[in-house]
Amino acid sequence: MHGEELQRCIGDLLTLSSLPALQIYSDPRDVAKELATALVPMLDAHFVYVNFAVEAGPARHTVVSTSWDASQGERSNIINSLEKQLRQARHPQDDAMISGPAFGGAVYLAMTPRGKRAGPQFIAGSCKPSFPTDAKRVLLRMAANELAVMVLHWRAQREDKRLATLVDRSTDFIGIATLEGRPIYVNEGGRRAVGLRSMTEARRYHVVDYLMPDERARVKDELWGYVLENGHWLGELRFRHFQTACEVPFLIDWFRIDDPGTKAPIQMATIGKHLFQLRNAGENVRNLNETLELRVLARTAELGEANERLIRKMKERADEDSRLNVLHEEFLSAARFNAANQMTTALAHELTQPLGAAMNTVHAARLILKKRKPPATGAVETFLDEASRQIKRAGETVQRWRDFLKHGETEKRPECVQTLIEEAAALSLSGKYGSGAKLALKFDPSATHVLVDRIQIQEVLMNLMRNALEAMEFLERRELTITTRAAGPAIEIAVTDTGCGITPETAKRLFEPFFSTKRNGMGLGLSICRTILEAHGGQLEMDPNECGGTTFRFLVAAAPQEPVYVQ
Repeated sequence: MHGEELQRCIGDLLTLSSLPALQIYSDPRDVAKELATALVPMLDAHFVYVNFAVEAGPARHTVVSTSWDASQGERSNIINSLEKQLRQARHPQDDAMISGPAFGGAVYLAMTPRGKRAGPQFIAGSCKPSFPTDAKRVLLRMAANELAVMVLHWRAQREDKRLATLVDRSTDFIGIATLEGRPIYVNEGGRRAVGLRSMTEARRYHVVDYLMPDERARVKDELWGYVLENGHWLGELRFRHFQTACEVPFLIDWFRIDDPGTKAPIQMATIGKHLFQLRNAGENVRNLNETLELRVLARTAELGEANERLIRKMKERADEDSRLNVLHEEFLSAARFNAANQMTTALAHELTQPLGAAMNTVHAARLILKKRKPPATGAVETFLDEASRQIKRAGETVQRWRDFLKHGETEKRPECVQTLIEEAAALSLSGKYGSGAKLALKFDPSATHVLVDRIQIQEVLMNLMRNALEAMEFLERRELTITTRAAGPAIEIAVTDTGCGITPETAKRLFEPFFSTKRNGMGLGLSICRTILEAHGGQLEMDPNECGGTTFRFLVAAAPQEPVYVQ
């Protein structure tokens, strides 16, 4: 290194060390930017790249300074090219040469080693073949060392601030004093506990002034020397409140601070736990466990009362649900009764005229026959023909109502099997018999749509599901399974339960109208189901299960590929 170059290097080193950011321990990101900007003219470099970590961890930051006003895209290209070079290099701390579109040709690099602790790394690049010189390598390493020191200082300051904040916000009394008993530091929580407004006020007093008068002689004559000699004391002391003169009891952990090198005592420290809340009218609380037990007992009693209130609420809710279920059943019963009443009224209205006419005709024929006049034979035949016609009319009326119930004026549409069954299952399980039952739905992926009247088929499904749930009401195993299966041009739907099953005697009369095994049953449910299914071209069948329970199954037409609506 020549004298002129050495002199210039020394000047640059002084310039680097006197940068404003290095004097005030700024944020390392600002320091890195200022160092990179200063190094570009000092090194006569094309660019300077800096990679460093602020906090301890894998996250790192990157700064690039150039000799020209580079755009963000150009800076990104430089960063990507350099990081690729670092990944491929066998020794990334050695000088190297790199070329690429980001540099417009060959660029000679000077690098600093990252170090064992992954410290800052500086890379400078220049188009000059003589780059770098020894002096420029020294400058680059000097900048890396300055940034590493700055990062360490910055981290230490952050940790000191965090610790100071933690100590200051603590509700414990934390104090440090000289060996002569003069306070150096008392945290904010400790000052507040003894009625001191500031640190300046806290330093005016001696350590013994913080104590109640009858405690001071004990501390000066016994405890102070004991801590100096043994290094630690744990016990209870009564401090005084500087504003009210009241005693403030503390559990004190008093210890000596020694010099790390010489091991000689240098300071005294105190950490005090506030015991005032555990006092009762100035009396000493000797057994903290008893207080804790009382609180636990009180809390347990509160939890017990809360549990009882919760149980009462649950019972009230259960009673309310039961009442709503009863009202729901009564409503359905009333609706069925009202529908039957309307049908009966309509039938009576329709049948009154033909049956009345037939009765009058027969009565007239009877009167003629009483007179026993032979010429009246033709009139009798006429009256009987009229009576027959009126009775036939009544039969047609009944048949019309039967056809309406059997076939119905309904519109069949393509319906999704899964949606059809899931909606019916949700309605069936919402009743009182659905609680605790396990539902399993098994759908054949090839059987997706049926051509049905949705309301009528769902009524059939709900009737079968509710019958199954009622049959399993008092059993431990309550499993309801709905299965679909493609069967040629039709789809089979099966409802299976794990109930007690159906006896052969009951099975013979199962579909008879008004036959029921339930105490309050009307005996119309399965009869209506069979009528609806017959109107859809199907048949309701019942089979006993091998492991107990019953399966009801029926067929309905599968929907065609193109939507077809049938009236």
